[in-house]
Amino acid sequence: MKPGDLRRFHDDAFVAKEKHLNGAVFMIVELSPDNGVPSERYAAILVDGTLDDDWFYYVIENHSEAVDEAG
Repeated sequence: MKPGDLRRFHDDAFVAKEKHLNGAVFMIVELSPDNGVPSERYAAILVDGTLDDDWFYYVIENHSEAVDEAG
């Protein structure tokens, strides 16, 4: 993943407070540096017109997929 990438959350990605984001398309805005500890890496995303900068990188990686130019 890199800034500018479009991704889509899986339809069954969340069951709690983020459930409304299931199936949502979003853009990677920023990634924290990779310090070799995956649980300490964060991502900022633009989703539903809102910048959200409190996502763990591994959550984005495991619960979404890349969206190609065709959609």
